[in-house]
Amino acid sequence: MPLDVYLRRHIFDLLEMNSTVLWAEGKDADRLAEFYRPIEGQLTPHRIEAVPWTSRPGLLEGGVGLLSSVGDFLRFPQMILNRGELDGH
Repeated sequence: MPLDVYLRRHIFDLLEMNSTVLWAEGKDADRLAEFYRPIEGQLTPHRIEAVPWTSRPGLLEGGVGLLSSVGDFLRFPQMILNRGELDGH
């Protein structure tokens, strides 16, 4: 089973993490935040990864590329704090 399908079925759907994806397309791509860093006194856009976040990568990895909203992200550690359960799942 592909990693994205496994994560969706076994984690994201059960925890209602509806804004969590491995790449962003369409409306999700418009929601991506831009990162900035100061260079010579000016804030300049900065790319942390060379991976394009708006297209399916050639290799889906578990260690890079997960995109999420703050609300979705908070559901996962809450499940851990609840000893593996959240909202009955």
